[in-house]
Amino acid sequence: MRTIWLDDAGSAAVIIDQTLLPGETRELRLRTPEDFHDAILRLAVRGAPAIGIAAAYGVYLAAKAFDTGDYGTFRKAVADHCDYLNSSRPTAVNLKWATDRMRSVVEHNSSRPVNEIISLLRRECQMIGSEDAAMCEGIGRHALTLLRPGMGVLTHCNAGRLATGGIGTATAGIYLADSRGYGLRVYCDETRPLLQGARLTAYELARKSKTVGLSSEEKREQHTLRQEYLAKFRKSFRVHLDNIEVVDTPEEACRLRRKYALRGDSPSGRDATSEN
Repeated sequence: MRTIWLDDAGSAAVIIDQTLLPGETRELRLRTPEDFHDAILRLAVRGAPAIGIAAAYGVYLAAKAFDTGDYGTFRKAVADHCDYLNSSRPTAVNLKWATDRMRSVVEHNSSRPVNEIISLLRRECQMIGSEDAAMCEGIGRHALTLLRPGMGVLTHCNAGRLATGGIGTATAGIYLADSRGYGLRVYCDETRPLLQGARLTAYELARKSKTVGLSSEEKREQHTLRQEYLAKFRKSFRVHLDNIEVVDTPEEACRLRRKYALRGDSPSGRDATSEN
């Protein structure tokens, strides 16, 4: 699963619209600064690393569309577009970090023709994406040292593939452990306010055929509303629906663990029927 990439023609960045998941997987093609600003603002692309990568692509595509060979005019236009993209999420650290990197490419190459600077901008935005993917792998290797076969792992929010340019930050260790046959059991918090855990982490892990426990954070008085939501969630979750388990209480978590043990999946390897 890729979160954001440049199309073959180099004329648009392609993202998965995260506002529609898990009910629909739809690709959006972002071409103009307004497209990128809107996608970041309404969380069609979210997650700090992914936002930074998207912004870098946005700066490159805007620069590519400028019809000028004058360096001064070009530099100001790039700076203005960086400021515009930054306004879509002023608190997003990776957003400004990425646009500052793109802006620096322009400022440090004032002696080059504009068309060469545009080529350098393309290389820079692709480097931002590839560097993030490499960092995800590094985080995963470190996390792997803390994991053991059969462990249960609790995730919060979405810090996975959908939020980054690679295999995720918090989920990186899970993916690497899965590739080594660790058989982890993952429990995803629903996560407020946009249910990123329920909608996104559960979605991407279920696509990898992992059994996911969905942990409710609702207060008891909101139980009915939550049940209505879950009914809609299950109806829309078309990918590996059987892999989604709902965990309401500690008792439910024990029930789920016992269920896995009966399948022979318990970390200890013992059949749950032998437990008192």
